Amino acid sequence: MSSKKIYHISDFPEWFSLENYEATECFNISDWAYTLERRFVVRWLLHQPHVFHHDLGENMFSDMLLDNSDMSKDSSKEESSRAKAKRDMDRMSKEDYLCHNPGFRPGFSSGLLGLIQQMNTGWAWWMAKEFEKHYGLDEYEELNSDTSIIKYNKDTGSNDLDIVPILVDLKGSDTDIKKEFDRFLQRTRAFTGIKNKKTHITESDVDKLQRYRILPYADLRLWSHINNTTISAKSILDALFADDVDIQSVGEPFISQTLKPFYEKAISNDFIYALDHYIEK
Repeated sequence: MSSKKIYHISDFPEWFSLENYEATECFNISDWAYTLERRFVVRWLLHQPHVFHHDLGENMFSDMLLDNSDMSKDSSKEESSRAKAKRDMDRMSKEDYLCHNPGFRPGFSSGLLGLIQQMNTGWAWWMAKEFEKHYGLDEYEELNSDTSIIKYNKDTGSNDLDIVPILVDLKGSDTDIKKEFDRFLQRTRAFTGIKNKKTHITESDVDKLQRYRILPYADLRLWSHINNTTISAKSILDALFADDVDIQSVGEPFISQTLKPFYEKAISNDFIYALDHYIEK
């Protein structure tokens, strides 16, 4: 099936208006992570081979458009990003099994709530039960304390290999603790084979999310995919950046050379994960 191409803003979908995205001017990091991840999920669904996934992606896209139209700079009734995420996950988990597929992280959060956090007693109890099941007890009916949790995770091929519980002796100085942690981190990466991801968020990345109008651009991209339509670079330029003199001076090359690559970066799993753990100054 040949695709239709749009050359003028007048042919854009009726729902499109930059006014629907004004609330992004007040977004915090959590808001960006949530809204980008929703679009990541929709795109993932739309690229699956089964019609069921495609239909679910279209339904989620429609829900996003409704949320866009409800966004307002001054809305005091706006749900928090975490509340919205929980609502979405509750709805999807009732509909089907997709929340367990790659790209769907529990509660729309990237792994742990933070890259570093305390280990709770529930996890310690669960790990003890798993240790006993795998290694058994010693002659004193006690757990084998010589085996580290990280070795157990590697031996069993656990999905938790990237989560490493450690003990920290706070009697040491911050300087010494940080130096020792750096050494531990290097050795642990070598042991697990999990390499340091180069994707991290800078203030420039956060600024570009707004300046490059990533959300409206992402929605136009998703809409064009659903409707088998191509939107010309000139139309995108006029619709999103009519008031940006610098971008207008670059012209259409800005779309292909700058906006598209940054969109692919921003809508990726690694970027959203890094954004979810970005510490605002």
